[in-house]
Amino acid sequence: MRVKSALILSLLLAAAVMSACTRERPTPEATAAPTAAAETAASATPSSAEPVVEAVDATPTPEAEETATPTPEPTAVRGTFQYTVQAGDTIASIAASFSTSEQKIRELNFLPDDNIFAGQILIVPEGEPTPTPEPFKHVVQEGETLFSIAALYGVQPFVLVEVNNIQNPDALAVGTELLIPGVASPSTGGGDSEDSGGADASQPGTI
Repeated sequence: MRVKSALILSLLLAAAVMSACTRERPTPEATAAPTAAAETAASATPSSAEPVVEAVDATPTPEAEETATPTPEPTAVRGTFQYTVQAGDTIASIAASFSTSEQKIRELNFLPDDNIFAGQILIVPEGEPTPTPEPFKHVVQEGETLFSIAALYGVQPFVLVEVNNIQNPDALAVGTELLIPGVASPSTGGGDSEDSGGADASQPGTI
């Protein structure tokens, strides 16, 4: 009886020991160490990753001022027109006809020489404008009339009336200065004929 009791007790003790050995061990928390390491790394990272700030001079560099180069004004070019060469035309005759120079015609038409042909179209510059002659002054002589003076210079009588503001064309005072527009001084021959006319007029009085 004692043997059975001892055997049962031994079995109970063995079972207790085995149950104690097979009890699950608590799993240690593994987050504490990594968290600490992460905190250490996080605290160390900013110091190593701090950007290097370079000192920048905020004063703007003055830009070099551009010196404005004056643009030369183009030389005024006279107008041109097209001229069709006629038979017998030459560079010289065309230049003379339009009061221009032979060189200008060559330059405008890129002519290496003066060889041109009938039907050829040339660019011709407008010639120099003909200056308007200043009005010539005529002093009225004894026996002259408005019509005789107009005939002497080849102008119309009404032109003399308008230019000189003549109130009475039939009564020109001797010594009056009349402006003769658009004409030059009369030729010497004309003056001689006028003088001879005056002498002829005085001859009847001497007879």
